[in-house]
Amino acid sequence: MSYKLLSVDVWDTLLRREVHPDGIKLATSRYIFQALSSKTKQLFRSQQEILQLRQAIERKIYIQRLDGHLHGEYSLPEILDEMAEILCPNQNERSEFASEALKYEIAFEKQALYKDPHIEKTLESFEADEIIFLSDFYLSAPYIKQFLEHAQVPAKYIQGLSSCDLGLNKRSGSMYPYVHDRYQISPSEHIHVGDNIIGDVKVPKSLGIQVYHYQPRLQHKKRRIVERSFTHPRCLYQ
Repeated sequence: MSYKLLSVDVWDTLLRREVHPDGIKLATSRYIFQALSSKTKQLFRSQQEILQLRQAIERKIYIQRLDGHLHGEYSLPEILDEMAEILCPNQNERSEFASEALKYEIAFEKQALYKDPHIEKTLESFEADEIIFLSDFYLSAPYIKQFLEHAQVPAKYIQGLSSCDLGLNKRSGSMYPYVHDRYQISPSEHIHVGDNIIGDVKVPKSLGIQVYHYQPRLQHKKRRIVERSFTHPRCLYQ
């Protein structure tokens, strides 16, 4: 069957990581901690406390935005800007502080990611007029495009949409109607491929979208091993 649109999830579908997602955040927390002034280090005494600060800010903004029309969405630059306000006493240095932390995280993310070894073959089994990625993520679509290019994902899969740009996401179901309006298609003309049982399978299926649950056995097993190994942040990047 041919579709007008094929959409593909990014993380654990097009791309995978060698580390737990929170391992990326912890690495950035270590970078930030090393850059702190000695005075600020008296208040935040380890990279784990920097990670906890980030997670607290993420939770706060998520909860605040659940009540509006942004479905809990936020971007990494927003998080880092708020962290800079707390961690950087010199107001004139906050912008550079946040910018350098963002650059570090993007670079570290590129080091940790790789293209899923089986996804191309899977996607080639579907016929569609147009192909895009759909990602629930805290970095905008141009950054995701950078990651896909870095992993040498074919060009036909590197255009798409990120939840933090739209204030809409797959898990709430809000992104899918937006996609249908934008591309002028009906749900029955759309097939979505992804790993997450909620955002990539149950939600789109409930909206009348054809879905393909992508969970290759060996890669999923590897992911579960990485998740189990991340029992506590102190196990990484010491």
